[in-house]
Amino acid sequence: MPRPSFFNDNEYRAYPFIYADRLQTLPTLIEKTVVDAGFILGLDAEFDDAEHTVWLSSVYRSGAQVSFVFKTNAPGAINYDLIFTCATNTKDWQTIYSNTAPANVPCATEPVWEGFITISNAQELVGVTDGGNLNFNENEYQIEQARMQNLAKSYLRSINLGNYERTQPNECGDDTNYEKKIIAN
Repeated sequence: MPRPSFFNDNEYRAYPFIYADRLQTLPTLIEKTVVDAGFILGLDAEFDDAEHTVWLSSVYRSGAQVSFVFKTNAPGAINYDLIFTCATNTKDWQTIYSNTAPANVPCATEPVWEGFITISNAQELVGVTDGGNLNFNENEYQIEQARMQNLAKSYLRSINLGNYERTQPNECGDDTNYEKKIIAN
């Protein structure tokens, strides 16, 4: 587990986001507020480390709640936003977990992707008015590649066994070939 000084140090650098020259305006509060993050992209996300990314898409406030919305451009997870919600009075270095629903494929029970973020001071986001939001361009607040775990090609979801059905006798005088079906177990 990281020590509090690790989180404190992260308040003054871009981590866990990739450093980029951004305008020194309200969105830099994001770097000060999100001090750690980690994501697990499941089998159904179809995430490719060489071409897909995860980024902070928006931050919105509703009453005393602040929500952070993360997106990815992985084909299987494009329609699954990962949303982390916390109170504006959240204590320093609070870790919040979130996951998506399972994909709509047979045997899928695990989320398409999941993750955590650690918040430093959500009070500073009070600058986002109630009902207001901050939207960011794709990859403007991109997560570092090292903060993502890709489960693609890492395990089997199921093993199936198939056998041909038993040989059936042809009807009398019928010399056509009988086509056997494969029965899955």
